[in-house]
Amino acid sequence: MMMLSISKEASLRDSECAKEDYITIDASKSTKGASKLRRDLINAEIANLRDLLPLPPSTRQRLSQLQLMALVCVFLRKANYFQQGVWGRTYA
Repeated sequence: MMMLSISKEASLRDSECAKEDYITIDASKSTKGASKLRRDLINAEIANLRDLLPLPPSTRQRLSQLQLMALVCVFLRKANYFQQGVWGRTYA
């Protein structure tokens, strides 16, 4: 779970949480800081998706973000197709 703390007081209050469990945002920072934070969060989620792909690590690391997302979509479509079954039946 990711917590976003807005003020210094909130980050001090939440200091008992593990450091990697939350990100502190200073409200006085410019939108440049917010953009970087958003990019960092997106990149972290893309890294999580990369680790879930059933491919060798060397292959996963060479994929661009676009290739990675395309492969994730392919695997999801394949999983949905086989979950529904070829003739539309679901298998438990």
